[in-house]
Amino acid sequence: MIESAKEYVRLRESNDGAAWQRIKREEAPLQVWLDIVRNHPDMRFWVTFNRTVPVQVLREISGDPDLEGARQDRLQPPHARGPHRFPVPR
Repeated sequence: MIESAKEYVRLRESNDGAAWQRIKREEAPLQVWLDIVRNHPDMRFWVTFNRTVPVQVLREISGDPDLEGARQDRLQPPHARGPHRFPVPR
C-alpha cells in the first residue's frame, strides 16, 4: 500500500520498473490520493493509471485541461501526434 503522497512521487520519479508497477497497482488511502492530485498536479496524469484509485479522485481531476490534452494526444494516430506533454516511460 502506498502510504503518502511523498512516497507516490518518489516511486513515480524513480527509474525502477517495479516502482512504476506499484503506482499502477497498489492501493492508497483516499486522503493520500487527494493529497497527490491537489498538491502535485504534475502527478495527476499518472494517478489515472492506477487500477484502485477511487472514483471520487477521478471526478476531482476530470476537468483538468492538461489531462484532456493528453487524452486527445492518445486518440490521434502516432504519426499525427505532436510533442508529448508528459514524459513517456521507456
